[in-house]
Amino acid sequence: MIISFCIPVYNVKKYLNACIESIYTQNITQFEIICVDDCSTDGSYELLKDLSVKNPELVVKRNETNMGISCSRNLALKMSRGKYVWFVDADDMLVPDTVKTYLSIAEKESADAVLGKVIGLHDGSSPEYKKGTDEYHRVSFSNMDDFYPKRSSGYPCFGIWLGIFNKSFLLENNIRYRENLSVYEDYTFYFEFGMASKRVFRVDHYGYYYRIRENSATHMDRNVLMRRGFECSKQVLAIYEDYRDRCTPELQETYDLHVFIMKRLSIRCLSRIDDNNYVKEGLQYLKKEGLYPFEYDDRADFSEKLNWKVKMFRKLLTKEQSFWIARAVNLILLRKS
Repeated sequence: MIISFCIPVYNVKKYLNACIESIYTQNITQFEIICVDDCSTDGSYELLKDLSVKNPELVVKRNETNMGISCSRNLALKMSRGKYVWFVDADDMLVPDTVKTYLSIAEKESADAVLGKVIGLHDGSSPEYKKGTDEYHRVSFSNMDDFYPKRSSGYPCFGIWLGIFNKSFLLENNIRYRENLSVYEDYTFYFEFGMASKRVFRVDHYGYYYRIRENSATHMDRNVLMRRGFECSKQVLAIYEDYRDRCTPELQETYDLHVFIMKRLSIRCLSRIDDNNYVKEGLQYLKKEGLYPFEYDDRADFSEKLNWKVKMFRKLLTKEQSFWIARAVNLILLRKS
């Protein structure tokens, strides 16, 4: 078995056929598709069972209780028999003529991973085909700008669905999805993978369609999502702290940037929560742990252009003054939207 496609499934019946069909049209052999259903209620599991009758490569497993996406991915990884794994989300698709290219590079270079580029696909729109090229180069985790592909905003893309991973490498280095995280699990997966990896290659090939839809897990109630994000950011920062003493001088800048990004995300989550008491307690926790206030790092301000107004704002006000003003503005804008 050369490759296993690991797909967590939860209430995505509308998209399942397209996702699985995009794998079958890759013109490859010796593959399997492992779908782990996390107690869907929309008929996703029943559809998968019907499809598995006609397609022997399709393996279907159903969780006894709703366990979350990380548990489903870990179970699919455990069940997989392929030399390589591709973590595909059930509402997304692979671009035609992708897998053979990635496998060829992985075999030639004995790669820990081969990662490509992503195409955003707005729900209801037709896929835009971008082939790119088959040119590739080796990347190092010590160069974060090269290791991660960039979103249109310039922010690094932490999507774990960008390409194939060598299964043996993941298992030998105990790299899994943190099951206590309901969001940001891709951040920790990439971080721990990057800290251990030696042979990662980036190919100039658009291989994955990422579907942007309003009813996905990232479009739930704002306060629920932001609270979840803040609680998970605290856990991610604790994971990063566990690696501090293992961080080599070559990886120090990359390590610092990951920590800064998560600190920044924790503050952003707090600034979008309505409950004042929760926000105050959150700030007190960050201060107690020495995580706030923190110095701005313009290298990691990927998603905003630092115009003169922003720079002046930062110079004139303390960090906490800036936070409360930014929060007030955020909440006004969010309530209007």
